[in-house]
Amino acid sequence: MRQKIFNVLGFLVIIVVAFIAFKAMTSKKPKTPDVKAFSTTKYATAIKAEYADHVPILEAYGRLRSMNSIEVFSEVGGKMTLASSRFKVGNSFPKGSVMLEIESDEAEINLLSLRSEFLNLLSGIMSDIKTDFPSEYSKWSGYLERYDLKKNIEELPQYSSSKEKYFLASRKVFQTFYNVKNAELRMDKHILRAPFDGIVTESMVEAGSLVRIGQKLGKLSGTGQFELELTFTSDNAKLLVDGSAVEITTPDNDMKWQGKVARIARNIDPGTQSVKVFVYLSGQGLKEGMYLKASTKGTKIAESLELPRAALINNRFVYISAEGKLAKIEVEVIQIGDNTVYIKGVNPDTVIITEPLANAEIGMSIEPLFNNGKMGDQ
Repeated sequence: MRQKIFNVLGFLVIIVVAFIAFKAMTSKKPKTPDVKAFSTTKYATAIKAEYADHVPILEAYGRLRSMNSIEVFSEVGGKMTLASSRFKVGNSFPKGSVMLEIESDEAEINLLSLRSEFLNLLSGIMSDIKTDFPSEYSKWSGYLERYDLKKNIEELPQYSSSKEKYFLASRKVFQTFYNVKNAELRMDKHILRAPFDGIVTESMVEAGSLVRIGQKLGKLSGTGQFELELTFTSDNAKLLVDGSAVEITTPDNDMKWQGKVARIARNIDPGTQSVKVFVYLSGQGLKEGMYLKASTKGTKIAESLELPRAALINNRFVYISAEGKLAKIEVEVIQIGDNTVYIKGVNPDTVIITEPLANAEIGMSIEPLFNNGKMGDQ
């Protein structure tokens, strides 16, 4: 009886050991990966790849600035007169009109003193000229007759010989003459005139205030010609042409002007990889500092595909439908606009998905929707 019990227990032990060994062996085998099954089909707008020549519209935004813009500095010192009271921000001045005036009483007296000194000098040498240079006396006599202390000095008569030149130099005629000319130039600097039609954009002085030499008085910006500075990507800049027409608008398209590409920078900004482009324009309503939108036609892109901007993924890829399954391919991007992109590198008649796909997975079922209302890869 006891022998029977041992036999049964031994049999049970063998079964248990065999079971444990089997489990250990099967647990070491690699698991078969789960194959994900796509239970739904996505619908998306699409087009078939058809190559053609395209002329892209290039757009950019920039800040307007006057082509004529100067900072106004004083070259003489003194007190600002009441005539300077109009030099305020927003006031305009036509070309040649007086913007600012600095009191010149002292400078005027100094100028009259120098003119008198020169007149006295000429009067004193006339007898010597008559004796030593009788043939030149009439021209110097006429010059002396025309000389007016209240008017700017005339240029000296031309000397006829080296002897006459040395005589004039020894009597300090040239030195005194240029002293008068210098004083006249200094006198003129007390009145500051507008060098072009402009508007005051910065004023730093008041009538009656004292100014020193070299002091900044304000800023004048021209109201005729303007320059719009734009920034394009290096790829888009390659499609621009010097002199091409540009349509300029406000961001809300309320106002419109025409300009032209004046120059394209030959260097690329290393930080942004962009290129500066400058557009000249003029017209009513333009003001320095305005933020404007520019649109121009680029050079023709031959044999390219035009797609909505949303069709491009990470600026390198597009989704396509391949036999009803979603796939992604890399393309050659020629130009990227705000709403449109031009590409190459796709086989003709390839079905390209033209809208963003949420939770897109390569290999999922895709049903293209074409503009004609038809479905499928056609």
